[in-house]
Amino acid sequence: IRLQIQRLVAHGTRKVKFVDRTFNLKPRRMIDLMQWLTQFEGMEFHFEVVGDLLNDAMMRFLETVPQGMFQFEIGIQTTTEPVQETIHRKQSNEQLFATIDALIRQDRVHLHCDLIFGLPGETLDDLLDSFTQVLKLKPHELQLGFLKFLPGAPIRDQIEPHGYQYLSTPPYEVLSHCNLPAQEVRFLKQFTEVFDLYYNSQRFRFSLNHRFRTQEPVDVFRRLMAALEQEDRVLKALSLDHQYRIFAETFNLAEDPLGWDLLQLDYLYHQRTFRLPDFMRTRLAAKGSGRLKTWDGDRKTMVVPFRHTFNWAGPELKPAPSPRPVYYAIAHKDADSGYMSRPRMERVEP
Repeated sequence: IRLQIQRLVAHGTRKVKFVDRTFNLKPRRMIDLMQWLTQFEGMEFHFEVVGDLLNDAMMRFLETVPQGMFQFEIGIQTTTEPVQETIHRKQSNEQLFATIDALIRQDRVHLHCDLIFGLPGETLDDLLDSFTQVLKLKPHELQLGFLKFLPGAPIRDQIEPHGYQYLSTPPYEVLSHCNLPAQEVRFLKQFTEVFDLYYNSQRFRFSLNHRFRTQEPVDVFRRLMAALEQEDRVLKALSLDHQYRIFAETFNLAEDPLGWDLLQLDYLYHQRTFRLPDFMRTRLAAKGSGRLKTWDGDRKTMVVPFRHTFNWAGPELKPAPSPRPVYYAIAHKDADSGYMSRPRMERVEP
């Protein structure tokens, strides 16, 4: 396998995905391989792992790896224990949650988790509870998929006992079952689209974390769904500026100075841009900051006023109110490097 990787790197491959889920069943083997892979600076390596089987030695090793070089995909499917038993899934939720929490706090490995909607016996309340439990661990991405009845798959044994209706053609996806009516599946489809737009895009990280401190995650995304439905925009393409405007209006950020600052920071931090949306520029102009200067470091990046200072405590951003405007330039690299490439936040004196 090492020779194959060397050949891929030599031919310009930038990302390699390992789909063997048994890698971390032999921790020493996985540590040796990952240690060897760290020589390939600028590469990205994706592993599918069994999350509740990452042992202490593996976790200690992961503290030493280059930030953003590795991504772990951890399949969770559900945290509802009776459903886990029905689908014969052996999983320690307690150990799994502790592992995910530790990985996020380490801030070295990009973490992709997944849940499956439509599993046998799982109600809407059950699966939204699974969603909330996992999301509160703050994985970098959380994929919400729908159960599929692929020909020959063992899950097909559950079709009759649980009254499943599903697509008879690919992708053979669930339409309903006796505990999850069709209208709830349709709701989940829309919920998933809105969740991908605002969470998995990773463009609203600071703003969503701020909301989650006082609101349940499900309620946050329901409100965004309602706002999009009011504009008839659910399941339709939205411009980036429109996404941010809807977020600002949905949560009335004009009356929330910290919420506004975090949304403005999200816009500048999570994509390389040299402009602000019209609705943000209008607000700055109303407060006497209509004309923005550029940062001396590259003569392109805007220097933008905020009402808060920002400092990092590990992976967490810590804002603090300021009695006077604080100016920042959010400077991106010309090219991203790794799963967790982050810009510089340069505080600039006015």
